[in-house]
Amino acid sequence: MKTYTIKVTYFKQSGKFYAEGEYETSLSYMFEVFREFEEMLKKGIRPGLVNGHSNFIAVLDCEGHPKGYPAAFVGKA
Repeated sequence: MKTYTIKVTYFKQSGKFYAEGEYETSLSYMFEVFREFEEMLKKGIRPGLVNGHSNFIAVLDCEGHPKGYPAAFVGKA
């Protein structure tokens, strides 16, 4: 099964850079990747941060995914 690296960049609500992280996924479609990331956020899992951190803007860089395009999660991260 092919896996893809999803990079996550976190920003404070002011827009200032905060941190970076990444995780691996084997999902083929971007809507599945975005749903997976939203579920991680609901569970308090933020790749690259200590679990439980919140109130960040998260930007996913799915460049390594063949169907990838960036997405921002505002007010959820």
